[in-house]
Amino acid sequence: MNYKDIKLGQKMIRLVTIVDPEGYIYTQLSAGKLRIANAVVSIFWQNPDTELYELWPARKYQQENLQVTDDTGRYSFLVPPGNYYLEVKTKGYSLHRSKKFSVSEGVGVHLNIEIAKKRWWSGIFDFLSGKKINE
Repeated sequence: MNYKDIKLGQKMIRLVTIVDPEGYIYTQLSAGKLRIANAVVSIFWQNPDTELYELWPARKYQQENLQVTDDTGRYSFLVPPGNYYLEVKTKGYSLHRSKKFSVSEGVGVHLNIEIAKKRWWSGIFDFLSGKKINE
């Protein structure tokens, strides 16, 4: 963008917008994809100071982290360059953790995430330990 100020002269301003990651949450049906509303999507980042993954500090960037998907299953975060992964939680479906991915300037990250229905027995009994599981 070029900007001209009478006193300062002509200046060039470079704007870069990173909208990453973004996508939608869905489950696969025999008739096609069913997008999931009200799924809770969290983004975790690799803290450059500790090298550990932790919940991304969205408030520092005037955002919310956890996001709830709309009726089209969409979510999006505006994050700085770095390493991340997503978690998706929603009633009746298994917890989903994405693979780790990198965000860099000028490269879009589009993640449409398929989640699986919980099995009827998964909230009742853990076959390995023999203990009842609470939801």
